[in-house]
Amino acid sequence: MRTSKELETNKKKERTQQLIKLTESFCNTSLDGEYKELCKKLVFKMSRKRNVPFLSGRIEIWAAAIIHALGSINFLFDKKTKPYVTAEDICKFFGTSRSTTSQKANVIKDMFKLYYFDDEFSTSYNKDRNPLSKVAMINGFITMISDLPNFSSEIESVFRDNENGEILIIKVTLDERYAQKHIFRLLAIQATDTLYDLAEAIVQSFDFDFDHSFGFFDNIKNWTKSDEKYEISSGVIEDSELIKNVKEVTINEVFNEIEKKMLFLYDLVMNGSLL
Repeated sequence: MRTSKELETNKKKERTQQLIKLTESFCNTSLDGEYKELCKKLVFKMSRKRNVPFLSGRIEIWAAAIIHALGSINFLFDKKTKPYVTAEDICKFFGTSRSTTSQKANVIKDMFKLYYFDDEFSTSYNKDRNPLSKVAMINGFITMISDLPNFSSEIESVFRDNENGEILIIKVTLDERYAQKHIFRLLAIQATDTLYDLAEAIVQSFDFDFDHSFGFFDNIKNWTKSDEKYEISSGVIEDSELIKNVKEVTINEVFNEIEKKMLFLYDLVMNGSLL
């Protein structure tokens, strides 16, 4: 005899497949393959909840609500977008009321904090047109990502001075967008100096004024996705727990191996002479 847990597991699998088939049916007739995949992804995400929401209630209502939720954050109900359907089209297809469908859709959106330009559930069309993808907030300021001058920094070598202790030789290269040729500097700096000291040395080596906000990041290609983030506290907003203060971290804590690279962004509020 099956246990209650086994019965619930089987019911979850059965309802999950029903939902996928129902949403795929609507997507095949009225939407496209991308919406079909987004619906499937959302169904599976719902099925992994501790309390799976669609185990109770009409399965057609949940199917309609899933499409409604995804559609509402992707401007599906706007005539200017493609594909385009109305909320009435969804409800008519599944035989559900508009109010009930909308209520369930709001439950789903609240459950997963879905909103416009969601990273996980936006269509590629909306991701490409997301105005927020071109800006970032750093040190409390909203900054255009494309306008940020940057340098790559990496350890060239390490040697020990009897008087000053460990000395790091760090190569700093200016981003090619801001120079017609390969421009770099070699800096000798004490390993126990702070990242703030390193930032000052970098900026002064290129003859710029050290009077703007800055940061160090470990993701060279997309600094907004960095795991390591070091900035100077701006005092404008509370610093994230994931962001460390450059005045409190030493260089050898970050550059702890030969050829390790970091991205150094300077003039984050777009006021400096590099732009």
